[in-house]
Formats: sequence, C-alpha cells, structure tokens
Amino acid sequence: MKKILLPILIVVLTFGCVSLCGCEPDLTDPAYIDRFFAKLESGKNFTVDVHTYIPDVGYTGRATLVDGNLRQTKTGWEFNKNLDWTEIVGDTIYTYTRNDNGDWVKDDGKPYEETSFFGDAFKSENFVYDKEIECFKLKEGATATYEGENVVEMTLRFLHATAVEIAGKLGTAEDYIELNIFIANVGNTTVELPTV
Repeated sequence: MKKILLPILIVVLTFGCVSLCGCEPDLTDPAYIDRFFAKLESGKNFTVDVHTYIPDVGYTGRATLVDGNLRQTKTGWEFNKNLDWTEIVGDTIYTYTRNDNGDWVKDDGKPYEETSFFGDAFKSENFVYDKEIECFKLKEGATATYEGENVVEMTLRFLHATAVEIAGKLGTAEDYIELNIFIANVGNTTVELPTV
C-alpha cells in the first residue's frame, strides 16, 4: 500500500508546487513589459490614472476607465464636475456629456481611428531592471515617445500582475513635464453609459 501511495503523493506534490510557482509571472523579466502592455491593448479593459506637473504651470490629472469600446474619463482635479463617457461604434466615437440643465446628451459622433493607448514608450528594449531601486528604468540612450513627447527618464514598477506604476519626465532635461501613471484593474474594469 505504501509503495502505491508514495508515487501518487510525489506526483500530487510536484503538480501542486508547479501550479503555485507558475501563478505569478516574473515581474523583473523585461519580457513581462511587452506581455503586460500587449494584454492592455488587446483586452482593452483597465483603469489608468495619469497625473502631470508642468513647472511654473501646475498639475493636471485624468482618470480613464476602459471597458472594450466604452470609456469613462474624469479630468482636472474636480473629477466629478469634468466627467464624460465615450462609446466607439465601428469607426465613429460618440461622447456623452452633461448639458447646462445637468442632463446627459450624446453628440453626433466623429470619425475614430484606432490608436495605441501607450505609444512606443513601454517596450522591453527601452528598459533594464534595476535591483537597487526594484523597478525597471529607461536604458541610457533609449529613445521613446509618449503622447508625442520625448521620454527623458522613466521607471516602471509592477506592483503585481495587473498593476503598474510609471513615473518619468517628458520633453527635454530643461523643459519637461513630470508624468505619473497608475494602471490597475486589468480585466476587472466596468463602464456603464449614462442614460440619455
């Protein structure tokens, strides 16, 4: 009886260990950057908070919930006052906003062309993992852009498999925009359109 149970126990323990070890990806592997952002682009289901600071101008922020072809965006610091939804149907994007009476209205739509949410900035070849600061940092000499601006410096810190913190500067070393991005709720974001 012991001879039969021992091999079964070894097989069960081996598969159990492999299953537990294989659940969490290696968040220090540069290839994970490409997998993470490819998942965002293909799945189109996440929450992204973008905060910027421009010296001598001030701060601004934008929070966007993405759920397939639906998006909810809050801008500025008074998020509840500056809120709109967008819906993409084919090659048309419709925006839902409040009118002066406080009622939701849907515009007539405008042409929409699919673009990348994050541009070319977040590619593994642009980053190296720094064990000292426990995050990825932009490689020296790497060239990347984000929303049309050159990336001067940037770090990516994966908090877990579905969340990343990004900090950096765009522009030039002398004339720059500070950028902080937090991406979370990958695969767990829900957007419901307002009633018109």
